[in-house]
Amino acid sequence: MDNFDARLKAMKPRVAFNVPNVLTGEGNLSLDITFESMDDFSPAAVARKVDSLNKLLEARTQLANLLTYMDGKTGAEEMIMKAIKDPALLQALASAPKPKDDEPQA
Repeated sequence: MDNFDARLKAMKPRVAFNVPNVLTGEGNLSLDITFESMDDFSPAAVARKVDSLNKLLEARTQLANLLTYMDGKTGAEEMIMKAIKDPALLQALASAPKPKDDEPQA
């Protein structure tokens, strides 16, 4: 083996244990994680291997992308706050059909 990541991939070190489910407060989460590189030990990589944490990580990424997209757009923050504070508007936006890839975006 010529590097540590190759050695890890060949060995496939694994951890399996139960932890309290602090996300819902109910029961335990069963974790079974196999590591194939040093990058797999990062908090984000571990979170990607746990379904409930992966969903939160994806939401966090989408929010960060939204902040980047909104940067410099006048009035965008006010529109988002209005949608968040108005449950009917938020529901209408969530249930609206999504544009197809071939349709031009406004």
